[in-house]
Amino acid sequence: MQEAGFEAETPSQVVLRRAGEVISVTDRLGRRLKVRRIGALARYDLLRLLGPDAAGHADLIGLALVAQSVCEIDSEPVAPLRTERELRALIQRLDDEGLDAASAAHEANFNSHSAGGAEGEALGESLGAGGSSVSSARPNYADP
Repeated sequence: MQEAGFEAETPSQVVLRRAGEVISVTDRLGRRLKVRRIGALARYDLLRLLGPDAAGHADLIGLALVAQSVCEIDSEPVAPLRTERELRALIQRLDDEGLDAASAAHEANFNSHSAGGAEGEALGESLGAGGSSVSSARPNYADP
């Protein structure tokens, strides 16, 4: 029985609400990043952008998914990615510090284990078995 004045969300309303979820995080360089949930359509668009050669490269897909999730850097909006060139520029701009912060934000907020969503599963699968952060998709370079 529902409480008076409370209406349960429809499945479509849940999808729309989740699509707008954004988290703020600060990377090790002090940059403020806003990270959004990566929905099914965004994953599809990214896989189309990467092309069929990326299909077997989980590290590449995982890195691109994390980069694609960043929608703002220091209050400056990041435009949706349309080309590989734009993806490469964003990855260079974020570098390891930004990618690690965005990955950690996903792990803590959107991962299927902590937030009950398919996105975390897709991101984890993209990064390979046991990996759920960008750190597992690249060598670990310790700060000197």
